Parts: sequence; C-alpha cells; structure tokens
Amino acid sequence: MVVHMYREYFLRKFHSRPTILHLDATGAVTRQMGDKRPYPYALISAGPGGSFPLAYMVSESHTVPTVAHFLSQLSRHYKLVNKGKLTPPQVVTDFSWALLHAVAHSILNSTLEEYLDTCWEVVIGTSTSPPQTLLSMCGAHISHKFSGVLKEKGVGRQEKMGYMWLFAKMQQAGSLPELDGLFVKMCALALSKGQPAVSLDLPKRWNPTSER
Repeated sequence: MVVHMYREYFLRKFHSRPTILHLDATGAVTRQMGDKRPYPYALISAGPGGSFPLAYMVSESHTVPTVAHFLSQLSRHYKLVNKGKLTPPQVVTDFSWALLHAVAHSILNSTLEEYLDTCWEVVIGTSTSPPQTLLSMCGAHISHKFSGVLKEKGVGRQEKMGYMWLFAKMQQAGSLPELDGLFVKMCALALSKGQPAVSLDLPKRWNPTSER
C-alpha cells in the first residue's frame, strides 16, 4: 500500500515563497498490518510566516525507491502546476538512509556521494558553486544521538554540558578552520580528566575543567 497526497494550493503557495522543507516519517501513529507497518511521511514547509504541509505519503515500504518515487511524483506535479522546478533552499531529514538518498536522487538530481563531493569542494575552496539545495540532517536528532552516546560512555552531568555546548557550536560553525578549532577543544575536554584547562574557553558554568 502506497498513498500520495498533496494539494495544488500548497504547491502554489510554496512556489511563491520557497522555504526550508522538513521530511520525516513515524510509525508511532499507525497499526501493524500483518508483518508490515505503514508509516506516514510528511514533507513540511517551514518559514518565518509559519509552516504548512507540502505533501504526505502513507506507505508499507520504506525503501529508497519508494521514497524517491514519492518525491519524483511530487516534483513532476509541482512542475505542471507552477511551470518551474521544485528547488527548495534546504531539505532537512533525520538519519534515515532512505530519506537522505531519496532526496539526493529526486530533488537534487544527484547521488549522495556526488552531493557530498560538491560540498567538500566548496568547503576547501576548489569550487565556488554550492548546490542549489542544501541537504542536511536535523540538528535536534544529531544532538539527541550525541547526548545518548555520552550517557552510554558514563560522562557526568557537568562534563556532558560542556560537550553538548561545544557540539552545538560545531553544528553552527561557518568555516572549516572554526570547526577544526572547536574539535580541538572537544578533544582537549576529553583528555583533561577534570584538570584545569584554560584554553577551552567554555561558559564557566559548563566548563568542568575550570577552577572552583
């Protein structure tokens, strides 16, 4: 079972003011059907003026071809309605392999590997042509995963706050040197073992190595 849903009104609304798109799926609101569980997929436009659904899919299949077909069909109808290509400034997903590869295939018209190569060339300065659409993983999902790893490793509450602060700054880094510098600080925090380390430059209440 696969069902696609979208309205011409929202396709036109998005075309008039393209914003970031968020693509996610959940199995928490559906019932098991035999040996399969259908997931609702939502593609949401989020911007300063609020959010609205661009498209939905309900599917028992959660593979790259299934999600890619959904996005390809949406792109095709979008072009028929608006006489233009679906080109959001950014698409945000979670860690799903299927979602990441499907977006790369159907919206970026590329592969994930080619997309990453293009981004890397821009970062190191060998190219000045970034992708028209950025594909990124949700910062909240990434932070939650990192927090879980710290808990599994037995990191204490005070130290964990320092790690999380640095990790958040790394996600916001605007250049490779800035990212490298923050990574060095995280390594210094990991190696400090509670000893004073004045080079970390963390907020005092989150710096487990500051003098007390």
